[in-house]
Amino acid sequence: MKSSYQTFSYLNYPFEEVLKRLVRFGYKGVEVSAASECGTFYPSMLTKRKVKKVAEKAESLGLEIVSYDCELLPASGWNIASPYAKIREKTVNYINSAILVANQLRAKVVVVVAGRSLYGMDKRQAWDWAVQGFKKCSKFAEQHGICLVLEHLTLLEGNVVVTLDDLLLMIKEVDSKSFAALLDTGHVNVTGESVTDYVLQLGDKLKHIHIDDNDGKSDDHLPPGMGNINFTPLFIALKKIHYQGAISVEPGFGFSTDPDDAAQRGISFLRKYL
Repeated sequence: MKSSYQTFSYLNYPFEEVLKRLVRFGYKGVEVSAASECGTFYPSMLTKRKVKKVAEKAESLGLEIVSYDCELLPASGWNIASPYAKIREKTVNYINSAILVANQLRAKVVVVVAGRSLYGMDKRQAWDWAVQGFKKCSKFAEQHGICLVLEHLTLLEGNVVVTLDDLLLMIKEVDSKSFAALLDTGHVNVTGESVTDYVLQLGDKLKHIHIDDNDGKSDDHLPPGMGNINFTPLFIALKKIHYQGAISVEPGFGFSTDPDDAAQRGISFLRKYL
């Protein structure tokens, strides 16, 4: 298991400065958020020169870029389950562009979500559209040595893949070695499920983790240890399945004015287990 930090909360900082701070705190990995540098890390905004510079800087600091989160949220206009064919096509193309960015960053993982079915839509139709889209993207990901990891959401963010059963079924139906699961501990707490069940049932399909905390009522994205989640069973389960992936601390927007506080809290917490 590798300690990592998702850079969304550092969106107001130059990325080179972010990398230096994460190394100073003791992180071994970094998850690059497309929202970095005030939203300039989205695929359409990045140049090959910029990506190469970031990859080389991380390598020179001994920091592994473990994943790229393209921030694929329905509220931003990306929805692989949309009833509109043009939106679905645009979303597939966007994911594929994120795969190319991840490849250039030397990351092995791209974070994706299954979007949202709209009011009055047939939920099964939305599901089928998501499966079809992810099949296309997974084929492209396999060609570039990337694994897409599907994140289960809370109902505030999406309604296609929310529960463990949703996550397991989507992975089964997409049926690709380049399509796996992301576990978000805060989302599990909000939906009232068991984080241990996620780990044990996903097994080798679990390829990435977002670790964050809350009170079980809202998805606050607090650093671990600031909410009411008991994380000890999580790490016991991870050792049981011999999990080898990254664990990315993922604080929310509320920490963007003082992200160092969240980063320090995160690494101090992870040191208890890693």
